Amino acid sequence: MAGKRDYYDILGLQKNASDDDIKKAYRRLAMEHHPDMVKDGDKRAHEERIEAVVKEALKRANRHAELSSASNRFRIPPSLKLRRASKS
Repeated sequence: MAGKRDYYDILGLQKNASDDDIKKAYRRLAMEHHPDMVKDGDKRAHEERIEAVVKEALKRANRHAELSSASNRFRIPPSLKLRRASKS
């Protein structure tokens, strides 16, 4: 995902929304994206959005597992290694 997103913006609310308004907006959005509630014409587009979200979640989980494993914990990625100054 490109950057941090504002949850109020996603829900279509203002920052001073009440708890009840937040719950209602969340439930409305959940029902809108629920697989059983999608209309037949929109199913393919909905499935593509879900696949994209799942792929991103799997990438994040794999990165997290790789970084949290004991063997890789102290390994420095090649992109972050400092280059030693050549002795001339």
